[in-house]
Amino acid sequence: MINNSQFKFLKHPLDFVIKSLLVSSPLFFISTRGWINSILFVTSLLSVIYLIKTKSFIPSTLHRIQKNMVLLMLFALSIGFIAILISQLLQHNIKIKPYDSPLRMILCIPIFLYLLHKPLAISKYLAYLLSISLLIAFFTILFNPEIPQFWGGRFATKPADPNAFGTYITCMTAIVFYSFNPKEFFSIKPQLILKLLCFIIGLYLVIKSGTRGAWLSMPFLLSVWVYYYARTDLKLTLLFLIGTIISCLISYQLLEGFQARVNSGFSEVYSWLFTHHKDTSSGIRFSMWKITIDLYLERPLSGFGDLGYQSYLKNEIFTQNYSPIVIETIAKAGPHNEYLANLLRSGIWGLVSIISLLGIPFYILSTKVSKDDVSQTLYLTGLALLISLTIAALSIEIFNLKYTSSFYALMITMLCSEKISILKNFQATHEQN
Repeated sequence: MINNSQFKFLKHPLDFVIKSLLVSSPLFFISTRGWINSILFVTSLLSVIYLIKTKSFIPSTLHRIQKNMVLLMLFALSIGFIAILISQLLQHNIKIKPYDSPLRMILCIPIFLYLLHKPLAISKYLAYLLSISLLIAFFTILFNPEIPQFWGGRFATKPADPNAFGTYITCMTAIVFYSFNPKEFFSIKPQLILKLLCFIIGLYLVIKSGTRGAWLSMPFLLSVWVYYYARTDLKLTLLFLIGTIISCLISYQLLEGFQARVNSGFSEVYSWLFTHHKDTSSGIRFSMWKITIDLYLERPLSGFGDLGYQSYLKNEIFTQNYSPIVIETIAKAGPHNEYLANLLRSGIWGLVSIISLLGIPFYILSTKVSKDDVSQTLYLTGLALLISLTIAALSIEIFNLKYTSSFYALMITMLCSEKISILKNFQATHEQN
C-alpha cells in the first residue's frame, strides 16, 4: 500500500521548490557559469513570496539567544553593503557597480528568514553534495581540456580562473575532509568510499590548480582536524595524520608541477626578504601590500573606492621605491588580498565588514557546541569553510566575484539558520546553569 506521507511535499510545493534549489546549489557551483547566481535570485524571490504570504518575518517562537543570533546574521549579510555606502558618502561619489557582490549577501536575507520558519537540515547532506560537485568539476575539466591549456596547464573552469578554482575547490574538499570521523574507517560503507574518492579527487584538483594561496590553508585545516579528534582517539588520529603526511610527500615527489610551485614559493619569499630581486609572483604581492598600508593611511575613514587610488601611485614615494610592474599591477587589479582590498576600497568600514562576514558565522556555528551529532557536524563544517577562506583571503580577493559571494552567502545562510533552529532548548539550559 502506498503511504500518502511519501507525497507530503506535494501539499507544500513552494517549500519543496525552495529547498530543492538550495540543496542543489553547490552541485554545479564551480563548473557551470550562472548556476549559483540563478539559484540565489530564484530562491530569494520565492522566499520573499513566502514571507509576504505568511506575514511573518522573524518567528515569534525564538528565544532571546536565538533572536540575538538572528540580528547578528542580518548584520553580517548587510555589512558589506553598508560599508560601501558609508565610504561612498564620505567620498561624495556614489557608484552602483561596487554593490554587485554585497547585493548577493542582501539577497540571502529573505532566504535566511524563510529557513528560520522552515528549517533545512543541510548539514546531513552537504559533504555528499560537495563530493558530487567535486566529481562534476573533475569531469568538466576532463571534457574541456582547452581551459587548462589556456591557463598554462593550471586547472580552471569557465566561471573560475585558477586562483578562484583552487580556493573554492580547497574549501569544498576541506568540508568533505572534516566530515570524516577516524572511527569510520573501521567500517567501510558505500557513502564513506564515495567521500574518500571525492576527497582524493579534490586534492588532485587543488594541486593541479597551482593556487599556492589555497595550499597555505591545508596545514591549518589538518592541524585543527587532528587537534579536534586527537582529544578522543590519539592513536587513530596520529595514524591518519602520518598517512596524510606520507601521501603529501609522495605527491611532492611525483607531481613535478606541484613540486615546482612549492619550491618557487619558498624561493620567492626568501628573495623578497633578503635580496634585491623582489619582482617575483609572491614578491609583487608583498610590495603591493606595503603600498596598500601607505594608501590606507591617506584615507582611513573613506577609502578610495575601486580604483580611486590610481592617481596617488604617481607620487614619488611609490615610483622611486617600487618597480613599474608593481605599480601597474596594483593600479589595475588591487592588492590581491581580501582584507587589504576592503581596507583600500572602503577604509576601516571595509575591514569591519570582512571580519564580520567571516567572524559572525563562526561565532554562531561554534556557540554552545554539545555532544549532539548535528551541532558537531555544523561546527566542523563551519570550521572547514571559514579556515579555508580566511587563509585564502590573504593572497586573493575571495568575495569580489558575484558567484563566489553567492556561494558563501548561501552556505552561511543555510548552516547558520540550521544552527539557530536547533538551539530551541539553549535558553532554558543557559538559565538553569
